[in-house]
Amino acid sequence: MVCASRIAALISGGIALATAEEDLNSRNCTLAMLEVWAGTSPLRLEPRFSKDVRNYTAAVDFNAEPIWVDPVASGDGCKARRSDKGQAIPAGGNGKVSVSLSGQNPHDISVGLRRRSGNEKTLEAMCLTGAKLSPAFNAAIHQYHVDFPSTNASQSDELVLALRPVDMGQGLQVSLRSTSGGVNEQIVPELQASLKQLRYRWRNFSFGAPAAIGQSYPLEAFVRIWPAATVEVGHAVGKGPPAIQYTITMKHLEDQVSARKNTKGESHRNSYNVRSHGGLSYTKHAVAASLAVVLCCICANVVWVTSAPVVAGGQNTPA
Repeated sequence: MVCASRIAALISGGIALATAEEDLNSRNCTLAMLEVWAGTSPLRLEPRFSKDVRNYTAAVDFNAEPIWVDPVASGDGCKARRSDKGQAIPAGGNGKVSVSLSGQNPHDISVGLRRRSGNEKTLEAMCLTGAKLSPAFNAAIHQYHVDFPSTNASQSDELVLALRPVDMGQGLQVSLRSTSGGVNEQIVPELQASLKQLRYRWRNFSFGAPAAIGQSYPLEAFVRIWPAATVEVGHAVGKGPPAIQYTITMKHLEDQVSARKNTKGESHRNSYNVRSHGGLSYTKHAVAASLAVVLCCICANVVWVTSAPVVAGGQNTPA
């Protein structure tokens, strides 16, 4: 009887422990991950996702559809599902998506959404592979230059201009031309974006291999931007002229060194010429001065001889 009672107590204790653990897991029902997508890009949550945060905000691109949620629940028996009505958000308007978590302590996670107006016309970031923009990118600065270290770049290298627009629906056009007139202005193709690029909101444009365009330096690249509201579906650019244009001048360092050497050599030759001409001028002046002195001496001697007393017959007779 004692053994039976002990076994019953152990079983009862085990059941109670399991129940308590299940209750704890239920109470600890949280989200391990939350992603909200609009079109082909995930939204950037503010603040960054944390299992302890229940309210977020995010911006939606002007023409990004549809909006969908990818929640991952954490905890045994914990389930997460989207619970908002999925109402459309007009341009410049606000909306919300919600995720409901089950458990003994059910609660919602909400993401307040604001759709962009479609009038945004600047970039968030711009960079070029293998080179550094100068000055550092600032949306208010429209002129940049890039110095490449060498013209002997690998044939397999590819110069890619990466742009991160404020609104992924903006019209973007990148073109390239030679400032020396060797290459007419040409449109640079946009590369198909990978999932990673879409995740970080990058759009890439390839200039090709440096060796293919190396003979055309210095070059100018033009980045033209149209607001998303002016861009029709299936078009790369918007209606009318671009709202903003960024210009990037690209040169090779060795070309600049050669230019400085040529300038320095020209300055050296000019200096030499000035010194040479100066010496010649000085010689001419010295010779002229010497001749003037000789002539003056001759003239003075003539005057002195002429004005001297004449001796005639031992008597001083005025001349």
